[in-house]
Amino acid sequence: MTTIVNRSNIDQAPYSSPFHASVDPNGLVNAEASDLNIDKIDRFCGFLLRHAKNSSAVDAARKFLNCRDISALNSVTTLDLTSSHLKKLPDDIELLPNLTVLNLANNQLTSLPASVSRLTKLDILNLDANQFDTVPVHVFGMQIKCLHIYNNPIQTVPLFFKDIIVAVPYMAKWE
Repeated sequence: MTTIVNRSNIDQAPYSSPFHASVDPNGLVNAEASDLNIDKIDRFCGFLLRHAKNSSAVDAARKFLNCRDISALNSVTTLDLTSSHLKKLPDDIELLPNLTVLNLANNQLTSLPASVSRLTKLDILNLDANQFDTVPVHVFGMQIKCLHIYNNPIQTVPLFFKDIIVAVPYMAKWE
């Protein structure tokens, strides 16, 4: 079933509040959520068009922008943002609830937004070649199967991640 989103069926509050996607048990964004903000989705889709390297994410963003079809974002399972010169990942990353692979390698990230912890289907998170000085706090508690953190200025790595980290940064110690 396709849910078409437009300004007339969005309840926009007169105040600005953080966006929190409502995700149903099947991992689909709930378009009837009262805090769904069409402008934030537009901005996030613009971000995907500018930075995503994989065609499925670009196509989904175009489909939403052209047809206002929120289900297009549900179809994205891989997001490749490598070498995009990112210093910050948008909080609205949670608009892609079915992500299983998130590749953020070779950027300038120092932290991740809290919303990344709501990507409950995420299996692989690649943070190689960024500027993290510690394993991002939002990664704790996630059910990630593979975490890439090589080539970051991380000094210590919690033992908690021993079974999922692919390669430990040079000179980092396990604690």
